[in-house]
Amino acid sequence: MVRRAERMTDRIEPTPAIPAEPAAVRPGPLEYGVLPPLRRRRWFRRLVFTVLLVSALAGAGARWGRAAYERAVELYRQRRGENYSPPPDQLVFDCDPVRAAKLANDRNYEILQRCACRREPEGFQEGGALAAHALVFLHERHAAGRPPRIVLVEYVPREGAAVIVLIVPARINRPAKVLPLSLQRLGPQSFLADVRFYAGQPDPADASRFTIRYECDGVTHRVDGFLNADDTVTMTERGQK
Repeated sequence: MVRRAERMTDRIEPTPAIPAEPAAVRPGPLEYGVLPPLRRRRWFRRLVFTVLLVSALAGAGARWGRAAYERAVELYRQRRGENYSPPPDQLVFDCDPVRAAKLANDRNYEILQRCACRREPEGFQEGGALAAHALVFLHERHAAGRPPRIVLVEYVPREGAAVIVLIVPARINRPAKVLPLSLQRLGPQSFLADVRFYAGQPDPADASRFTIRYECDGVTHRVDGFLNADDTVTMTERGQK
């Protein structure tokens, strides 16, 4: 019996030991860099800069926006006057009642005491010109060595004269300036004469000169105008033709 028990004992293999489960390891904090203060972050600096810029532009627009708009309108009107170039056969004044009546429906003319008077070009109603008179000449001229001036000449039929307006052109940093008006003889002295004026023309060969043509009782007359260095205008009738 003993030997059998020993042999049975030899056949029984020992049970292998089961290893113990390792203890759970908790993950530590990740090794990220320390976040910089809020004021040092790039996106935050950009946001602050954008907000400040928009605020500054909004404040400047509210303060100077209206002035900038008005100056832009002034420069636009001025450009119309500087480059005003009507054809030489454009009628600007006619005292014949029959001919004037044909222009009554033309918005470019105003009928005054049965005479047709050419208005200033649309967009140029500045500079101290007298809207009740006929626009005879409007263009930029300048004397030698002097800054440019806008020369405006309007015919006054009852006076047989011309109102001359000189305008110092506006710039971005300053408004236009109207110089004192002057009055010079132009055309016939009799209001009863049959008079027609045509659009004055700048001289392309002389930046200070312009010419005005008119007809009186069927006779053609020409007037030479000159812008002088002292901001005065001289007009001399050339004679009959």
